[in-house]
Amino acid sequence: SKSHISISITGIAGPNGGTKEKPVGLVYIGILINNRIAVEKHLFKNKNRLQVQRSAVKKALKLILRCFK
Repeated sequence: SKSHISISITGIAGPNGGTKEKPVGLVYIGILINNRIAVEKHLFKNKNRLQVQRSAVKKALKLILRCFK
């Protein structure tokens, strides 16, 4: 594609699937803007699946905004 921004989110939103090394709430957010790559790791503790998903999206949007400052 000819897009200038790419973003990805992956992780364990739960309620199951977590391990000691990769617990529920662990999320990675990656972004590519004009050949610059940034990756962030987040752990959203004590949240249900929907809360983890929403928190990840909010962090991703904030990351996009920070990249343009």
